[in-house]
Amino acid sequence: MNNERAKAGVKTGLVGILVNLLLFVMKMAIGLMSKSASIIGDAINSLSDFLSSLITVFGFKFSQLPADHEHPYGHARFELISGFVISIIMLYLGIDLLRESFVQIMNPKTLSVSPFMFAVLILSVLIKVGLLIFYKRMYKVSESEVILANVKDSRNDIIITLSIIFGMWFQLTFGYRVDAYLAILISLLIIYSSYQMLRDFIRDLLGSRPDDALIQGVQSVLDQDDEIIGYHDLIIHSYGFSRHYATVHVEVDDKTSLVHAHSVIDVLEEKVLQKYHVDLVIHLDPLDLDSPLLKELNDKVEEILLTIHEDLSYHDLRLIHNNLIFDVVVTSNVSFSDEELLEMISKALADEPYRLKLTFDRNYLLA
Repeated sequence: MNNERAKAGVKTGLVGILVNLLLFVMKMAIGLMSKSASIIGDAINSLSDFLSSLITVFGFKFSQLPADHEHPYGHARFELISGFVISIIMLYLGIDLLRESFVQIMNPKTLSVSPFMFAVLILSVLIKVGLLIFYKRMYKVSESEVILANVKDSRNDIIITLSIIFGMWFQLTFGYRVDAYLAILISLLIIYSSYQMLRDFIRDLLGSRPDDALIQGVQSVLDQDDEIIGYHDLIIHSYGFSRHYATVHVEVDDKTSLVHAHSVIDVLEEKVLQKYHVDLVIHLDPLDLDSPLLKELNDKVEEILLTIHEDLSYHDLRLIHNNLIFDVVVTSNVSFSDEELLEMISKALADEPYRLKLTFDRNYLLA
């Protein structure tokens, strides 16, 4: 899948390079001939698409490099970096076009309009529609956010060129020049699209929430295993497409032999890897299920937490050397700080002769 995806990405970039370079030359030529800010702006936008396609090719090529000593998790995130660079270029060009549009409004120049210009712009729209269809097909193959960004950008380009054609028609029909004002709208559209792309790529580079289908898939494997009591603290890290690493704590009966427990988690790790391509590492949490004292403490802690907030829960309750230890799971609905929760729980358990050692778990992946 990764090889096919990379081939689709490189193919998308190469086609984009050729088509957008052709469109840039066509639009810039008629833009300079007509002295139209909006057509020149559209040409600059095609140039940014050419650069984007160039970066797309390099991004997919570099993302396929294998892991090495300096990059043990591979280079798949280079695809996201290439998308980030594309967004920066688009943002700069949008701002520059906005500046030039205001200059044209303050210092207007005569706009020349001819049937040849209409023909070239209509041809560019038809070419861009074909490119949009091609990008959509490649996105279905790759499911790449970089190619999806190209899909959105092509759709914007079609709207931009159609608006320019409308502006030329409006001038010919009514005698009013709206070229520079259309250029402002075009620049704002480019800036807004760039902002959206930047936001999404920054989110993924920082480490966004994994896809819900992936989380539910890993959970389904754990839920179906009858030899574990429960699980918590599932964490999934993404290092690019199909490069996922995860950890989870799995609860087992403390009377289960270490050898058998190890074989159980080996099977779980292998199932998750085969079904969802996630390298999972499992930590074992042994639980004493027969101790009357621990059962009583579990019931008491559960009641206390429900009294404080209905969304509070806990796990890993154990007694070690007179220390009562457990983790409190704090969801996003709970507004109390860790200090406030510690104080309330300590007061509620003040009659117990144990030292409290609590960990507040604010991992929201399974919330």
